[in-house]
Amino acid sequence: MKRAQTVHSILSAGVFALRTFSTVLVLVLPLILSAQDPHFSQSPMAPLQLNPALTASSEWDIRMGGQWKEQWSSVPVSYRTFSAFFDQKLHQLKLPTGKLGVGGVFLYDQAGDSKLSWTQVGLRVSYDLPLQDGFNLRAGLGFDFGQRAFLPEQLAFGDQYNGELFDPGQTTAERFARQASGLASLSTGVALTYRNPRDRTFIQGGVAASHLNSPSVSFFQAGDVNIPIWARFHANGVVEVNDDWDATAVTHFYRQGSYQEILLGIGGRYHLDYQDEDLQVGAGISYRYGDALIPQIEILYTQWRFGLSYDINTSAFQTATNGRGGLELALHYYILQARPPEEFKSCPIF
Repeated sequence: MKRAQTVHSILSAGVFALRTFSTVLVLVLPLILSAQDPHFSQSPMAPLQLNPALTASSEWDIRMGGQWKEQWSSVPVSYRTFSAFFDQKLHQLKLPTGKLGVGGVFLYDQAGDSKLSWTQVGLRVSYDLPLQDGFNLRAGLGFDFGQRAFLPEQLAFGDQYNGELFDPGQTTAERFARQASGLASLSTGVALTYRNPRDRTFIQGGVAASHLNSPSVSFFQAGDVNIPIWARFHANGVVEVNDDWDATAVTHFYRQGSYQEILLGIGGRYHLDYQDEDLQVGAGISYRYGDALIPQIEILYTQWRFGLSYDINTSAFQTATNGRGGLELALHYYILQARPPEEFKSCPIF
C-alpha cells in the first residue's frame, strides 16, 4: 500500500511538473517563435486591418463595421477575437487631386486559461489618387498602440503540489517581471482599385506591411523579442455576369517570420428586388492552404452588409478539434452624406 502511494505521488508530481512546463511554453513561445498577428478568414471585411491604404475606400462617405470570431472551442485552449473599425472620407479638405481618408480600428484577442490577450488601438490615414478609365491608386499609413497581457493567478504550477494533493491556494514561487507588455507599431500599404462605371464589376488588390519599426514584447526583465514584420498581399473582386448574377473571388498571402498563410476563394451573388431595393445574397467557399476549408454566406441590402463563415479544420490539429475550427461573423454599415453643391458664379438678371 505504501509503495502504491509513493508511485501515485511520483506520478502526480510528474503531471504537475509537465503542466508547469506547458504553462511556460504557452507564455514564452508566442514571444520566441515567429507568431502571427490575429486576423480573420473574411479578410475583405476587415479593410483597415488588412491594409491602411483601404481606409475610406468604400463608395460611401462613412463606413463602420465589426467582426467576431471564436476558434477551436472544442479544445481547452480556445481563441476569441473581436475587431471594430470606423473610417470617413474628408471631402472638406480640398486637394488639387485626390482625396484623404481617416479611420480608427480596435482589435482584441484572447486565448487560454491565463487569458493571454492582445489589445490594439490604431489610427489610419489614406490618400486616394484617381487615374484613368476607372482606376484609383491608394496609399496609407497606420499607427497602432497596444499590449499583450495574461493572468498568472489562473494558472497551475508544480510547486502547488504539497506531496499528496494539488493545493490551488498554496503560494507558488513562480514569478514574472510583468503581466503586460506594451507596444507601438507602424504599418503602411498601397492598393490599386478598378471600378467599371457601366456595371457592377469591381477589382481591388494591394500589398501592406506592419511592425516596420520592430516593436518588442516580453514578460521577463530581459530578453525582449522583436515582433517580425507582417507582410500581406491581398486581392478580391466582383465581376458582373448578367443582370442577376455576379462572380466573386478573394485571395490573400500572409508572411510573418517563418509563418505563412495562403487563402483562395470563389463564389457568386444573386440580385433580387425586395421592397424596391436591391437585395444581394451571396455564397462562396475558400481554402486556407494546409489548414481549413471555409464556407461563407453574405447578404447586402441598402446600407448593410453581413457575412458569416465557418472554418472547417483540415490540418493535423483536427484530431483535437474534430474538424471544428471557428465561427466568424462580420457586419458593415454605410452612410452617404449630403454635400452642398459646387461653388459657381451667379449671373444677375436685370
